[in-house]
Amino acid sequence: MGRAATSLLAISVLFYLVAMVAAPFRTGAPDPHPWADGWQVLLTGWMGVFFGIYAWLANPLVFAAWLLTAKRMRTQAVVLAVLALLFGSSFLSQHQIVVNEGGGVEPVHLDAIGYWCWLASFGAALVGAMLLPGRTKTRAAG
Repeated sequence: MGRAATSLLAISVLFYLVAMVAAPFRTGAPDPHPWADGWQVLLTGWMGVFFGIYAWLANPLVFAAWLLTAKRMRTQAVVLAVLALLFGSSFLSQHQIVVNEGGGVEPVHLDAIGYWCWLASFGAALVGAMLLPGRTKTRAAG
């Protein structure tokens, strides 16, 4: 793995770790407040899939992209990183989320740093995977 790809993989993981200790978004109106830290959203966000919020699925996708990048599997890593970025970006369309087990909803405010570090992690993973060397020789048909 080249130096640039290795550096971007490390940057991606670093952004992700920052996202885990920062608030990803705020909820509520008229006085928005942090809903949880990123690691708490990582542990509970899978439940959002049942409410049509698929952004959490970006997490296993980026984990797999990191693994494939480390294994120098460029095409697969790029595909998974693109999917992680798309799923993660889908949260931009959420205007409200369920905030408790009673089904209560509150407006979402994406002005916290955690979400943007999380998204930057996927972008860095994508660029790092793209910088892996591709195949330079083709097999002879035979």
